[in-house]
Amino acid sequence: MSESRKRSLMSGLIDTVLFIVFLVLTDPQSTGITTHEWVGIAVGLLVAVHLMRNWAWLVSTFRRLSQGQTIASKLSVALNITLFVVFALLVYTGIAISQKALPALEVVTFDNRSLRGVHGLLSNVIVGLIAAHAALHWNWIVGLFRGRQSTVAVEVLS
Repeated sequence: MSESRKRSLMSGLIDTVLFIVFLVLTDPQSTGITTHEWVGIAVGLLVAVHLMRNWAWLVSTFRRLSQGQTIASKLSVALNITLFVVFALLVYTGIAISQKALPALEVVTFDNRSLRGVHGLLSNVIVGLIAAHAALHWNWIVGLFRGRQSTVAVEVLS
C-alpha cells in the first residue's frame, strides 16, 4: 500500500471518528455532562491533529486562491475557515461554561445561561457545516472506500 493511500486512510479514519463522536456530543444527556466535557476537550485535540495533518493542503490552497482556483476550491476554503472559527468558538464556550471537567482541575468557569445558549447554537450550526464539508469532499470519501481517489477530489484536496 502506498504512503499516499495510508495517509488518506488515516485521514478518513480520523474524520470518521470525529464525526461519530461529535454526533454523540450533540446530546450531553446521552453521555452525562462530565463525559461530554472531557470527550469535548479530546475532540478539540483531534481537530488540532486533523488540521496539522492537512496543513500543507491548507497552505497551498491559500497560496493558489488568487490564481483562478475552481469554485469548489474557493468554497472549500471558505467552508474550512468558517468551520475553524465556529469550532474554535464552540470549544471556547464549552470550556467557559464547563461544570465538571475544568472545575475538577480548579479552573474557574462561568455559570452563564446565555453562554450555554450560544454553545448550543454553535453546536447546531457546526452539524450543518460538517454536512456541507462532507458533501464538498464526497468524491474523496467515496474514493477512499473504493480504494482510489477521484480526480475531482484530487483537484479540491491537492
